[in-house]
Amino acid sequence: MEWIVGSGEDIVPEVDQLFYRSRYIKSVTGADTTAWSELSAEEVNTKFYICSSLDGRNGCFVTAHIYDIIWLSKTSLLCDKEFVIANTCIWKRWSDRMVLKNLQTSSTKVRLWFAKQELSLAGSKYQLRESNLLSAVGQFGFLTSKSERILYANRRYGFEQAVCKAFEPVSPVLLPKDFGGLGLENLLRH
Repeated sequence: MEWIVGSGEDIVPEVDQLFYRSRYIKSVTGADTTAWSELSAEEVNTKFYICSSLDGRNGCFVTAHIYDIIWLSKTSLLCDKEFVIANTCIWKRWSDRMVLKNLQTSSTKVRLWFAKQELSLAGSKYQLRESNLLSAVGQFGFLTSKSERILYANRRYGFEQAVCKAFEPVSPVLLPKDFGGLGLENLLRH
């Protein structure tokens, strides 16, 4: 399984933190990891770090900004994966569906999970939005998201079960919750 991390200072403030990420990966997968290497993407002027966990899974765990994940979902890097876990914010409505659509151009059977979103203040105008801000919570040695902490807390159930508890599956079908519910609560008021 591949692990890709955006190199921005808000994700990896110090390269030394990659050592701690490797330790975290080993604790949640039960497998050793390869060394981290740099992956450059000139098309988006972005640099990533990449390593693999030696667990035989055909998937990818990406910690990056949403625009980087949208771009990655269009590349050959993710085209043959059975699953992708996006540890990112969903800034724009349905950007998770956009990533899934991009991935499904190569394989309709690909599964996609997105990090759990939390309400937060963002931007210079302090707008409320759902996000997945990385913060220095816990004793991991690197900035983590809520979903990464949940994944770690549930690692004893096995990687697949822990992912299901920590991340939200993305459906290609628009569901009532995507539009704020079924509307039944409005009918009951009248």
